Amino acid sequence: WPGDTSPNGRQQAHGLIVNYLYEPHRIEQNHEDFSRNDSVVCSSEVKKESKAHKELGKAPKRESRTESDPLSSAPL
Repeated sequence: WPGDTSPNGRQQAHGLIVNYLYEPHRIEQNHEDFSRNDSVVCSSEVKKESKAHKELGKAPKRESRTESDPLSSAPL
């Protein structure tokens, strides 16, 4: 802290930067869990903090795009 304190960084992540641990054998399942359920794998310490601050416990809802949308292949 502080990570990205720009207006966009503060709006998207409250100015925080997060480090990730990539476990190659779990990437596909983690991606599917997030895509289907907005579920994010995290450590027990993060879960504990999340419970203390419930607004941090869920990923923000993402808008869905249709096949006919010209931006459908663009990242959300």
